[in-house]
Amino acid sequence: MPIENFYECDVCKKKFHRSDNLRSHKRVHDVHREKPSSVSVLCLYCGRSFSNSSNLIVHMRRHTGEKPYKCDFCGKGFPRSSDLQCHRRSHTGEKPCICRVCGKGFSRSNKLSRHMRVHTGQRPYKCTYCEKAFSQSNDLNLHIRRHTGDRPYICEVCGDRFIQGTALQNHRRAHGHFPAPPAEAPSEVQAITYTVQNINHSN
Repeated sequence: MPIENFYECDVCKKKFHRSDNLRSHKRVHDVHREKPSSVSVLCLYCGRSFSNSSNLIVHMRRHTGEKPYKCDFCGKGFPRSSDLQCHRRSHTGEKPCICRVCGKGFSRSNKLSRHMRVHTGQRPYKCTYCEKAFSQSNDLNLHIRRHTGDRPYICEVCGDRFIQGTALQNHRRAHGHFPAPPAEAPSEVQAITYTVQNINHSN
């Protein structure tokens, strides 16, 4: 119950500003009550339990942002060695995950899983606005923009907006000498900064 704008734990009397923080905290007590023999370590941030300290250490990096495994090609950091191993394949071109239907190779198992939907016809991503379904989440996100009118890709020259980055690239050719746009959809602040930089460069 909220006490003077706080939520109080009924077990240890610790107080929290938000009810969801209290719920996460109470998992610590619940685990001790329900499964005392099977739990050895608990996350101090969210109360999740782990059977050994090594799994807890990896999990804690999600909270702390620590990324000790560095790519020797580009310097990018990762919280787990397995993440680094998968990333390095983008540099080496290694594709150990092979489709058993067509033989196409992929660097990650999740990419292979997405590819398999081409063969199985599975469409797990369903539109909440209509009855259409898609095999890829990116295709669903693009489709939903047609319902909502969201156009996150902004031309830094004239301000026109587009649903897809490729549509923006095609549009920009009409403006001539400007370089290629950023890979991600720019915010309006980024677009303004980008325009100023290019105007200064052209002068």
